[in-house]
Amino acid sequence: MVNDRLIALIVLIAALFTGHIVDHAVRGDIAWDLTWPSVLSLIVNGGIFLLIALGLVLYVNGHIGPGVWAIAAVLGLALGWFGHLSPFTEQTPQYIYGCYNSPAAGALALGIFFALMIALAVALIYAAQLWIRTRREAAAA
Repeated sequence: MVNDRLIALIVLIAALFTGHIVDHAVRGDIAWDLTWPSVLSLIVNGGIFLLIALGLVLYVNGHIGPGVWAIAAVLGLALGWFGHLSPFTEQTPQYIYGCYNSPAAGALALGIFFALMIALAVALIYAAQLWIRTRREAAAA
């Protein structure tokens, strides 16, 4: 059964991810040349958008359930943590904020990132609850 709230969360995550990719482009992290790191970055980011779109189509048509979205949210949270919050990253929130001449622009970039992380956490919790409920209903039937 398709859940409209879960779909809305996924669309919100896609929109926030778009904002985060724009932040990376503005900061110069995404080069538009044909060097290997640039091509890899475009493939990864494009692949994430493709997986979101494909996942939505499969979910709406009943081919996958909320468990897939819970797993995807875990992967997204891990990627965000390793990319910007772990002790192993160079692109900490302080770095991101410092890349902008305007405090408002730096705050906006960080706000988008943290909103993305919060949306992923909410989607994880919500999708996991739907997944558990679906499995219980299937077992009871």
